Amino acid sequence: MNLIDIIIPTRNRKNVLLKVLPSYLNQKFLNKVIIVDDAGEDNLKEEIEKLEEIEKLKDSKIIYIRADKRVYLPAARNIGIKNSSAPYVFIGEDDVILDDNHLEVLLNKMKEFNADLIAGRRIYLFENQTFQEAREFANKDKGPIFTRFPFEGYFERFLNKAIEVKFLHSNSLIKIGVFDKVLYDEWYKGNSFREELDFYLRCLDAGFKMVLIPDTICYHLKSRENKKGGARMQRFKYEYYVWKNTLYCFLKNKKIFKKHFNIKFPFLYAWFMLFARYPYAIFRRIIWKIKK
Repeated sequence: MNLIDIIIPTRNRKNVLLKVLPSYLNQKFLNKVIIVDDAGEDNLKEEIEKLEEIEKLKDSKIIYIRADKRVYLPAARNIGIKNSSAPYVFIGEDDVILDDNHLEVLLNKMKEFNADLIAGRRIYLFENQTFQEAREFANKDKGPIFTRFPFEGYFERFLNKAIEVKFLHSNSLIKIGVFDKVLYDEWYKGNSFREELDFYLRCLDAGFKMVLIPDTICYHLKSRENKKGGARMQRFKYEYYVWKNTLYCFLKNKKIFKKHFNIKFPFLYAWFMLFARYPYAIFRRIIWKIKK
């Protein structure tokens, strides 16, 4: 049964995308992989056509869409959603590898927990690491998955049972009906920091059930190769959008933060949280080095 469309936005990261693409094409219940090229300047289209030639006897599963001008990540995801024809959508990435049975497990657990959105763990895969080594390293971190200060979700951390949550990471399986009420906010530009949180906050407020499970994993590549492309900016510019997008997200969704998180002054909270982000990041890096 072809139940799930996968959406992969990308820009100028052809080599990394081609490395992770087989893990998407091999998934059970796959309908189509919708690749949305955000006005990239590489020859991705030609590479996709080569793949389609190889796969033509198997009925190609790839749909390639190219934006004529830069639209950025949220708009690219919305383009993919509007071109989806399956009852479920999985939001993929051009630098994320899936477990062999990732979609099958997510779909089965979605039905078991009567969830509208569901995700497994998302673990960093460093250069020269095996999948097993990445899992073992991630499992050492038994800290809380969610922190209120800074307001983050650390989805690589150890999880021993399914939990209902108030937001997920970007790579989730979503019922198509969710998008009738909530789409990604195309205001977010640059690195699109917080646009995923914005989406999940509105899903939460709309009454959709979100579940995080330990039963399957996707692996986020952390290597020099995937730092190429339009989404990888100079650090100063990156941090500029971290601040701009965070303040916008907390101001826009202030009623949701008050209602669902009991944060009385969300915009002020965002300012303090942004300052706290840096010492917390340094602390995490120190812990990472110790555990390595």
